[in-house]
Amino acid sequence: MKATSVTKQDVKTAGSDKRRDQFLAVFLRHFKACNIDTSEKLLVIGGSRQDIELLVRAGFKNITLSNFEPELEEHAHPNLSVKVKVLAIDAEQIDLPDGSFDCVFAHEVLHHCRSPHRALCEMLRVASKHVVLLEPNDSLSMRALTLTGFSFP
Repeated sequence: MKATSVTKQDVKTAGSDKRRDQFLAVFLRHFKACNIDTSEKLLVIGGSRQDIELLVRAGFKNITLSNFEPELEEHAHPNLSVKVKVLAIDAEQIDLPDGSFDCVFAHEVLHHCRSPHRALCEMLRVASKHVVLLEPNDSLSMRALTLTGFSFP
C-alpha cells in the first residue's frame, strides 16, 4: 500500500460547496497517487450520507456502507443512479471474509472505537488492496498512527 500526505490546507473543508469541491479535488488527487480505481468494490466503515455523496462524486459505483444509523437504508443516490448497499458492521469485529473488498474507507471513525488498533487491523484484513483513513489530527488514535508511520503529522 502506498502512503500519501495531506496538508492542513488540504483538509479545510468546513461545509461550503466551494470547500467541498476543493476537498473532492484533493481527495481525487490522493486517490490517483495511490492508484485507487473507482470501479473497485468499496466498503465504507461508519459512513454517512455526506461520505456517500463525496464517494459518488469521486466516481465510485460499487459502494457498501456500514453504519448503525437506522435512517441510512439501501438507496439509489439521487441524480446518479448509484445503488448503495447497507450493512450493520462493528468496525472492531467485521464479520466478512478476508479480502472481501478492494478498498475500505473510514472517515472520522477510529477515534470513536474502544480499540482503534483492532478496528484498523479488521479494515486491513477485509481490504484486498487499500485502506483509506481520514481522521482528525488531534486524537489519540491519530497520534498513534503518526507515531507508527501509518499517517503523517
